[in-house]
Amino acid sequence: MTLASLRTGAWATLPRLRRLGWALFLLECLILLVIALATYNIFGPMDPPGSTDFISFYAAGDLAQRGMAALTYDQDLHQSAVREIFGDRRLPYYYFFYPPVFLLLCQLLARLPYLAAFGVWVGGTATLCFSALRRILPNRRHWLLFASFPCLFWTVGLGQNALLTAGLLGFGTLLIDRRPAAAGALLALIAYKPHFLLLVPVALVCGRRWRALAGFVLTLPLLVGLVALVYGPGIWTVYAAHTDEIRHVFEFGRIPFTGPVSSFAAVRVLGGSLAAAYMAQGLAALAAALTVGWLWARDAAPALRHAALAASMPLAAPVVLFYDLMPLAIAIAWLTVDIRRTGVRPWEMTILAAVWLLSGIAMPVSYLLHVPLGPLAPALSLALVALRAREPGRVPVMLPTVMLPAHAGRTELATSVSPAPDARSRP
Repeated sequence: MTLASLRTGAWATLPRLRRLGWALFLLECLILLVIALATYNIFGPMDPPGSTDFISFYAAGDLAQRGMAALTYDQDLHQSAVREIFGDRRLPYYYFFYPPVFLLLCQLLARLPYLAAFGVWVGGTATLCFSALRRILPNRRHWLLFASFPCLFWTVGLGQNALLTAGLLGFGTLLIDRRPAAAGALLALIAYKPHFLLLVPVALVCGRRWRALAGFVLTLPLLVGLVALVYGPGIWTVYAAHTDEIRHVFEFGRIPFTGPVSSFAAVRVLGGSLAAAYMAQGLAALAAALTVGWLWARDAAPALRHAALAASMPLAAPVVLFYDLMPLAIAIAWLTVDIRRTGVRPWEMTILAAVWLLSGIAMPVSYLLHVPLGPLAPALSLALVALRAREPGRVPVMLPTVMLPAHAGRTELATSVSPAPDARSRP
């Protein structure tokens, strides 16, 4: 692979991407199978035993179902419930730091047996995410690329909620210009990760999407009221008292700094002080806010606006675990839409491939080598969006076949001249 092919993206031919996608997908499936077999002691007893993060969700839902929702935030009691479900007192500590909004969903899942609940959870959230991706990119050629997205492997393996986040974000951006109030409500449902919503009001206000903002703002108190109605208003007091503990866990490494992939964690991995970590995170959030605000205020192409919002979520949030990079799949999908509209620019395909791989290797590299690569993935994605928005005019490009519409020919590369920027309207 020559430097010229890396620059032009000529290396990204459809056959090569298919081979790479299948190889990565099969490797991830094999690793998941080995981890699952090891969890059930197929290769011999594990000490301590392993499980999935989903067991924390299930235990919280089980406590809520038994009328003890507020006690979910007693971490020792929650851990006792986790170990009771797993059947082994040696199970490592699993935290539950989610707002009570998430308990509503956990309680529904806890009505099923554990393994059935896990299957419904992973299958349902994966279906939501891929339904959004298929609507953003209807071309069937893209399904394998996203099925091999490395962050998907982490999310499924742990039973985490990043697929739900990406799915809600995907449908929220799809609907923002056609059904703005519904889009705002969908984005508000990500309130189980409130720090991921920091830049949603920035985008909606700068973009003057008032109906979407209304849907967003009105849905949040409805969720708070629904939780108070189901579990009693006192649960919010309990959760508020619990926030100091949450902050200390992430500030001082009770969850190792090599797990999170935020700018805050990157500074801590490198031995920086708490003040330096907060400064780095503040600068990252400010840069993300300025970029998103600029793109939405100038009414950039829809795909660029949506990609910016998706990429900014894990960049601005102070607490981002490695599986939380799953929304970058939505950002890459929207970037692909814009690439198909105007053509690929120098280095873009190679940078997108780097973002793809970083979503999977950031945590292992940080853990093994103490080199924090995590913040690079959303930062590079957002930078690509900003550069595209700066140069929206006509440019001669070489467009890889994988980016062409479904009805295009089957040649390896096709020369394309981008059209003039299309007219854009705002509801």
